[in-house]
Amino acid sequence: EWAADGSFNAAMVQGALLSIDPKVDLSFFYRNISKEYQSPFGNAFTENTLPSNESGLYTGVLIRPANGWQLSAYADFYRFPFIKFRVSAPTRGQDYLAQLTHTPDKRTELYLRFRTENKPLNGSGSVINFPVEQKRTSLRLHLVTHLNSKLTLKTRAEMLWFQKGSLPKEEGFLAFAEFAWEPLLKLRLNTRLQYFETGSFDSRIYAYESDVLYSFSTPAFFDKGFRIYMNSSFRAGKQLTFWLRIAQTTYQNKDAVGSDLDLIDGSQRTDIKGQVQWNF
Repeated sequence: EWAADGSFNAAMVQGALLSIDPKVDLSFFYRNISKEYQSPFGNAFTENTLPSNESGLYTGVLIRPANGWQLSAYADFYRFPFIKFRVSAPTRGQDYLAQLTHTPDKRTELYLRFRTENKPLNGSGSVINFPVEQKRTSLRLHLVTHLNSKLTLKTRAEMLWFQKGSLPKEEGFLAFAEFAWEPLLKLRLNTRLQYFETGSFDSRIYAYESDVLYSFSTPAFFDKGFRIYMNSSFRAGKQLTFWLRIAQTTYQNKDAVGSDLDLIDGSQRTDIKGQVQWNF
């Protein structure tokens, strides 16, 4: 695909999917987007939020060595030829991921994921900030199993290592257990208990959470503490459905949570969300 904006600044993407064996699939994707290219509502496979000021090559592989086993991996090499937000010089970055998935039966899935990324960002402590390497490496073990037709268990443990330039390396850890229960066709419940501990915001770990209809939540967890949340939905008929979500985070090393107008005295933060849908 090739495109140009009103000033004839060009953008180009091209890719290929190859099945070289019944058990092996390959993918390639190349993009080259001018730093002058403007597309405020455009969307493309890029490292930047908007398709602009980027070139790169993505390669991926999917291998199915045996029944119930799958190995997937990718490598993404990208370059920003001009300055951008918090990056005061042209930079290059790399992103690698490998995941081994095992599905022993239709009720259970277990995967082990390794990911490492180096995306330069401006340093600090001098009059002129120059980009420095920002390395982030994570290792995740995730299990989903259907205990019976109405109860599902999800568990995860994740470690993260972060280093920016010559600063000391930081570590992060997150673990949770979540139960999804559907005792009735009209009632659904999700409950999660989670522990997290990181060196700072730089070593934060993200985790997706269930939410009310048409909404989603993927908060970043940092510092040290526990989190519990409950998300429920109840269908009161063909026209009326209710949702209720309650989440509470308790920090182990804070006397206040948030800042400015969002400041909360104490070590806990509680969020409550309700939603009603009426179909005419």
